[in-house]
Amino acid sequence: MKNEGYIMFFKRWAFRIFLTFLLVHCQLSIAQQGAVVLENLVLKEEGDSLLFSMDLAVISEAVYSGQSLRISPRLTTEDTSFIFPSVLLNGKKKDQQYKRRLKLRGLPLPADSLYLRTRIQKGVGEQIRYEIRIPYEMWMDTARLEMHQILSACRDQEQWFILPDVAGVQTAGFTPYPPLVRVNYIEPQQEVKHHQMQGVAFLDFRPGSAEILPSYRRNTQELSKIEASIRSVRENPDVTLTGLHIHGYSSPEGSYSLNEQLSAGRAGALSRYLSQSFGLSSSMLHVSSTPEDWDGLREKMEESELPERERILAIIENASSPDQKEQQLKALGSTYQLLLNQFFPSLRRVSYRIEYTVRDYTPLEAEELLEKNPAYLSPAELFHLALSYGEESPKWGEILHLSALLYPDNPITQLNLAAWLLQKGDTEAAGPLLEKVKQEEIAANDTGVYYLLVREPDKAEAYFRKALAAGILSAEYNLEEVEKVREDIRRQKRRNSE
Repeated sequence: MKNEGYIMFFKRWAFRIFLTFLLVHCQLSIAQQGAVVLENLVLKEEGDSLLFSMDLAVISEAVYSGQSLRISPRLTTEDTSFIFPSVLLNGKKKDQQYKRRLKLRGLPLPADSLYLRTRIQKGVGEQIRYEIRIPYEMWMDTARLEMHQILSACRDQEQWFILPDVAGVQTAGFTPYPPLVRVNYIEPQQEVKHHQMQGVAFLDFRPGSAEILPSYRRNTQELSKIEASIRSVRENPDVTLTGLHIHGYSSPEGSYSLNEQLSAGRAGALSRYLSQSFGLSSSMLHVSSTPEDWDGLREKMEESELPERERILAIIENASSPDQKEQQLKALGSTYQLLLNQFFPSLRRVSYRIEYTVRDYTPLEAEELLEKNPAYLSPAELFHLALSYGEESPKWGEILHLSALLYPDNPITQLNLAAWLLQKGDTEAAGPLLEKVKQEEIAANDTGVYYLLVREPDKAEAYFRKALAAGILSAEYNLEEVEKVREDIRRQKRRNSE
């Protein structure tokens, strides 16, 4: 009986020791305030991703030997949430238990996956770097970050500590993706440089006569204008005169048949006069005439403010013969006298066009001529001059502008200027230039670039494929940018729909 008493005493003593052990080593409380400190928190949108990073400073007393602490970040809104991978801090005995379970039968998976597991050693702290990227979704714009801490002790008893509203997402806002495009500059071919000079002379003739009298009224002055123009071409060693076109006009005054003779005769008289003065061959002279300049009268009426303006325009446009129209104008009485005195004289004139060619220039000559007379430079010479400065030079754009201005009907000058404008992102200025030449095969790549910059990727792709078929290699690179713009547009639509 005495021995049985000793045994009962021993069991009671041992049970008290075990309870003491449980109270000390299995208590469900964090050992020390500030045992885990969160630093350098980043939660922001970057492109198509959400970047979440932080530094966790863990002291050695963060958990006891029989404890584990799971730190589980969560991104939440009222109706949506995302659980980030967690950090698991194990005490010594808890870590041993974790390993045994893992080795023998595996561990039940927690609701969130594991980012890192580490054992907290007595007297040694931990510095943990946490960084993760996940696909960005629009609901994240208004989400808040929560930090869930789950303390686990003996028999896997758990206690939760939640730190709400740690931070919000730093959104980037929507900035359209700027495609990195490659434009296509084209070198113009050197051609014969045809130029022309135009003018008008108001020569006076005696009534019913087609003979030129150089000293009659204002003829000396008017003939001097034509002669000076021809002389400026003949005396320039860089140019060669190739043709002289003369066109005579008469006013609607008088019969049509007489005016037909006078306009042709007066143009021919000027042609003979200039041929004799400058020794021009007949093959170089081209003479034509307009018996009565009704088109010129229409232009003047459209610009005038005469009370009878609309009636006069109606007479000009009707299907009557020229002589019948003149009679209808005469029926206007004083208005006809006004036409006769103020408008008809300016219709009686001779226009002339001097045609000539310009020689080719060396690069050094072209550079000097750029400041003096750039009109004498061809598109090819201007392009080579621009190349000598380099595409990064301000001169590059200046010369492309000048070339397009001097040669507005040349598709290559317009296209090269459009390409330069597209490189600068100026689609507004490039658009009209491309509109003039976009049917040209050589314009396919740059037209595609235009549509890509204005965010029309389907049209851009069609032009890039056309350019690629024509052997324009820039289009292959640009096709890759098409997909990036398409994805960017999808992203914009998703953001707008939220």
